[in-house]
Amino acid sequence: MNIEKSDYKGFFILLLGGFFYSSYGVFSRIIGTSISQFFQIWSRAIITLAFLFVFILLSKTKLKKIQKADWIWGLSVSLTTGLLLPFFYIAVNNLAIGTTLFTFYALSTVVSYILGRVIFKEKLNRIKIISLFVAILGLFFIYIDSMKMGDLRYLLFSGLSGALFGLNINLIKKINNNYSPWQVNIFIWSGALIVNLIVSVFLGEHFNFSFISIPWAANIGLSLCSLAASVLVVYGFKFIEMQKGSIVLLSELVFGVLLGLFIYKEIPSIVTILGSILIFIALVLPNLKVGDKNV
Repeated sequence: MNIEKSDYKGFFILLLGGFFYSSYGVFSRIIGTSISQFFQIWSRAIITLAFLFVFILLSKTKLKKIQKADWIWGLSVSLTTGLLLPFFYIAVNNLAIGTTLFTFYALSTVVSYILGRVIFKEKLNRIKIISLFVAILGLFFIYIDSMKMGDLRYLLFSGLSGALFGLNINLIKKINNNYSPWQVNIFIWSGALIVNLIVSVFLGEHFNFSFISIPWAANIGLSLCSLAASVLVVYGFKFIEMQKGSIVLLSELVFGVLLGLFIYKEIPSIVTILGSILIFIALVLPNLKVGDKNV
């Protein structure tokens, strides 16, 4: 794979981050409905922050003083992280799963492309545009069997959550050159904790504190995988363009198909295999050394 040297490190770090993100489906099946949805998120945020501070102490990472100019970016990371989750879960509970996921991933990638151009002045060439269309086509094939139109409100929620994720990773890239991935993750998970705690209390969710149980073990396991994915994504975007990196993150879906095959013996359909292949082509294509003019 002839990947540009400047992006080589970021490409594989984000690829590994995509693998850890794909574990969400495995742990979520184990948790099921034993732990309320938003309670899951904010309790997981507490666990993740606890692990995060332990790692900071053990690695003797020094936290830098947040500069005044960076507070707006850090708080924006917190707010977008916190908000995208409720919008996504409201949508996924009221729309067909395929419709929600297709809208989420498609919008997050498109928004990342646009903001990469606007915020970071990234060059947009023919190969990147082709890669984007191939990725969206791959998404369509993966989710076509479970896509149905539904209530427009929830379709908007799904699109909004995807757009917020695209904005979120751009904000992370904006701030992460000045601070360690550990420190940036404090903003990420603090936002997830505060916003989803408020939503959980507002909805009157049942708080399951049966810590000695399989669902809670899975919740803790997911916390560790979520932290690993988040740290890798923050770190990876130090070395790769936003437009290229946003496509690489779609590897989560390919890994998800593989995990379903190896863990649950779920045989993917021909269309799903085709979609996965298209996404793999899309994430590799813009990272190859090819002669193409920027636009």
